[in-house]
Amino acid sequence: MRTVWRWDLTGLQRVLNRAHGDTTLARKQILLDRYLLAKRDNLHALTAEWDYIDYTRLTHAQCRVVFPLIYALSNFPADLMMLIYERFSAVTWDYPRIIAAADRYQDPLTRAHVKMFQTIEWNPLYSNLVTEFLVSVGATLAVTGQIAKLMHLVNHSSSPHIPVDSKVQQFLAVVVLEYGGLESREWAIAHAGPESAAKGMAQRQGFQQAFQSFPADLPIRELPWPYDPGEPSAHRHVHLYRDSNGSPRLAIRVRKSTTLELLREAGLPAEESVWLPRNTVHSILESVQMTIPDWLLE
Repeated sequence: MRTVWRWDLTGLQRVLNRAHGDTTLARKQILLDRYLLAKRDNLHALTAEWDYIDYTRLTHAQCRVVFPLIYALSNFPADLMMLIYERFSAVTWDYPRIIAAADRYQDPLTRAHVKMFQTIEWNPLYSNLVTEFLVSVGATLAVTGQIAKLMHLVNHSSSPHIPVDSKVQQFLAVVVLEYGGLESREWAIAHAGPESAAKGMAQRQGFQQAFQSFPADLPIRELPWPYDPGEPSAHRHVHLYRDSNGSPRLAIRVRKSTTLELLREAGLPAEESVWLPRNTVHSILESVQMTIPDWLLE
């Protein structure tokens, strides 16, 4: 989970700050500190499990197994989608239920990280899982040609009763601009916020058609510092791109071992081609600062 990563990375960053940029000194200090060493190893184990599976290359049966909620919701009316979104949001505050679920699956890595949340005053599950949920459903609607439903979803997410970050709304509007065609262009630009900011987001996400929808001489707004480039897309939980023929594609970040086990149990093994190349995965994670520097692993 992204929040686990950021929460743990803070401890490592303190070491870097004390070392004043001396990576050798920082690495030595980590190796001498059992707590930091264990934290580094846990992060390495976590990132090694991350992979991106191409949702658009899976069969319908495989989608139902790996992404049952996303697959089901993409076929629901927007009103019902937002109702389920509200219910899902509420569950992320139920710590006892979350910990019980983690214990049920007897996964030490998941269990250890989930229990960390009890020591944090704010709720990282809420801010991350609900965003991952929303952008995943929105991206699925985009690549399956359900642009009208995606627009309706964005309209519903603007309700004061539904807590959706404005940057996520902007991201989904830019997705409409990229994949919706001329008939939805005016709506998308109107809902994407300030044009200079929306143009910058389109550029950072690699949405060429959306980027070219703005005037060439329109300046891109400088990002405030510090700014997390992956925040609007749930830290690249979804990777929207086009194949060599220009067809829309969607890859979603998953824990590979769990995904393979789900498909194996269902008797629906997937071809290796459904996984993005490792160099692409590394580039995506690196773009949102979710990789561990090589020198930390030496």
